[in-house]
Amino acid sequence: MNQDAKPSRIANKALLAKLCDSLRDDILSGRYPVASKLPSEAVLIESFGMSRHIVRDAISALRAEGLVQSRQGAGVFVADRSGPARPEVAGNADPTSVLELFEFRVAVETEAAALAAVRRSPAQEEEIYRRHSRFGEMLKSGRHEPGADLALHTAIAIAANNRRFFDFISGSGSPIISETDTTDDALRHLTDVHEEHGRIVAAISASDPVAAREQMRQHLVASLSRYRLLQQRA
Repeated sequence: MNQDAKPSRIANKALLAKLCDSLRDDILSGRYPVASKLPSEAVLIESFGMSRHIVRDAISALRAEGLVQSRQGAGVFVADRSGPARPEVAGNADPTSVLELFEFRVAVETEAAALAAVRRSPAQEEEIYRRHSRFGEMLKSGRHEPGADLALHTAIAIAANNRRFFDFISGSGSPIISETDTTDDALRHLTDVHEEHGRIVAAISASDPVAAREQMRQHLVASLSRYRLLQQRA
């Protein structure tokens, strides 16, 4: 077996993640607004010094995330990501509404995790790891960035490679605990969330759909229990 094969694959994954991050940031920051055309494949190859294979994989990953769309013979364009506003789950949300949402999330997100375990691309797996690691880094600093929990769930939905999962989770997957809450209880709960996320990520990385489904189910059930505890203390 070629001893250089594995390092080469690792290097390619790193390059792919770097290109995805750069293009994603440009899209989300508005540098490339909705309906604008991305640079051509040839321009991206020259600008980033990467192979055609990596550039195409990056575009495929962004397409799976719903950020871009290809038009035959015209190029790649930034997709319109507008949609219904997310319901506010943390804070003063109606408890009955939260319970209904979480019952539905268990049904949907467990299957998304299972599919991600068997369908994810290298770039999508890298993105799941990146978002999970960022969550942990912020917890170590004693704070939590709004959207970090949802970001990981969204990355898993994207890795299922079925746009319907992404549409649901990005539109309804709001966090149970307010992510701007820095009380000891909230941070302790978020530490539990991070550990649960780690088990989901490990199952996906191991290509184990049964474990991924079960770990996601356990995580969502635990999240609902945490919500109920917070309601009792309110």
